[in-house]
Amino acid sequence: MIPSASTVSFVTGMWFVFDHAGTQIALWASTLTGKEELYVAGQKVAQARRLRFASAHPFTLDGVEYSVDLSVVSHWSCKYRCTLAREGVALESQMTQFSRSPLEAAAWAALLVAMLYLVFELDLAFWLGMGLLLAALAAFMHAMSRRAFAVVPVQLAAEPAGGP
Repeated sequence: MIPSASTVSFVTGMWFVFDHAGTQIALWASTLTGKEELYVAGQKVAQARRLRFASAHPFTLDGVEYSVDLSVVSHWSCKYRCTLAREGVALESQMTQFSRSPLEAAAWAALLVAMLYLVFELDLAFWLGMGLLLAALAAFMHAMSRRAFAVVPVQLAAEPAGGP
């Protein structure tokens, strides 16, 4: 079922939903498998499996050429950008974003401290480092499960004066 608004989840995938001239255009993409499906007015019009940094899904609506383009902005920060274009001109764009929890930052710091203890093999530090490492991993896994993901609109650059 196609959601009415854009959503993102690493488990269920990303939905980018556009409403253009009363027609719903939606792209679903899996971050795990690379599978992508394009829906126009509730009907699947394209399906592909891509493990690339960018993909394009061209289609025709009422005799006009459109395209939905998905690109990876940053794997590290989990940012993906989806753009709806008509005849090569971007109409609307959305980007995924997430907010980090304070617990995640603490987990990274504890992991770094534990790794330093283990690398330098301090006498007393071995068991302390192991304990910190396990605590950091547990906190990190907890923090990852608590991330808040969202899809937000992206402001497109204005056309230059005297444009098309």
